[in-house]
Amino acid sequence: DALDATTEATIETAIDTLAGLTSIGTVGDTLNILSDRLRITSPTLFYPILDLFSTHESNGGPTFVMRNQRTNPGGTILEGAVNDFCGTIQFQGYNDAASGVEVVEIARIDAQIADKVEATVAGKLNLRVAEYDGTVTSGLLLDGDTNANGEIDVTIGAGAASVTTVAGTLTMGSTAAMTNAGLLSVANQSNITGVGTISSGVWNGTA
Repeated sequence: DALDATTEATIETAIDTLAGLTSIGTVGDTLNILSDRLRITSPTLFYPILDLFSTHESNGGPTFVMRNQRTNPGGTILEGAVNDFCGTIQFQGYNDAASGVEVVEIARIDAQIADKVEATVAGKLNLRVAEYDGTVTSGLLLDGDTNANGEIDVTIGAGAASVTTVAGTLTMGSTAAMTNAGLLSVANQSNITGVGTISSGVWNGTA
């Protein structure tokens, strides 16, 4: 039987456990949950797992969407701003603080608005990791704000002492440029203006 609004609200407020619940919602509907935090906890090794299954007979897969929707008190959606965070995935762990273990951030993936102008909208994706003193620092940055179509700038590493290791052959464009032994792969090196002291080798050609 239909319940009056007051009774229904009272019942909903009183529910804090739904043991045995296996299904919520209906195909084609949108399930809205209003809450500051949704927590899934499991004592089982390598659990909990969040599964997104697409059962449609096609090549399309599930989509995980995060959106930063600026909204004023009147409910009007506002335009975004440069450097707005559209979504963040954070990885946490515990340290060995003398006063007791503390929650620390180990790594983070975040996406930001790099350019909000409609005709030149661009984003940037940052992969960050805690380094030495615990500061979460960018190690890989993909920046689409290049002022040119079809281009993305990539920054790898942090600081001049950082080491970037490439396992295998380094390819520039479509040409193999350097082997994993650090040797140049291409034979013809044009416009070389200096090579230091050549200690050995064979010179073919006119001096």
